[in-house]
Amino acid sequence: MFSYYPKGVCSRQIILHFDGDTIKDCKFMGGCSGNLQGVSRLVKGRNIDEVIAIIKKIYYTLIK
Repeated sequence: MFSYYPKGVCSRQIILHFDGDTIKDCKFMGGCSGNLQGVSRLVKGRNIDEVIAIIKKIYYTLIK
């Protein structure tokens, strides 16, 4: 289990459970329930590096 406390967003905490390099579960504490349920389902079962690459691509597209 890995727990992350983000800053500057609505969620207070993100809890991730892994099986090797695969995300088995993802839960958000606080934030917009509908959006975060969607994000949780999109990352579940994916490889960690794949999810990181997708999020980085989105981030760098937004900051241009």
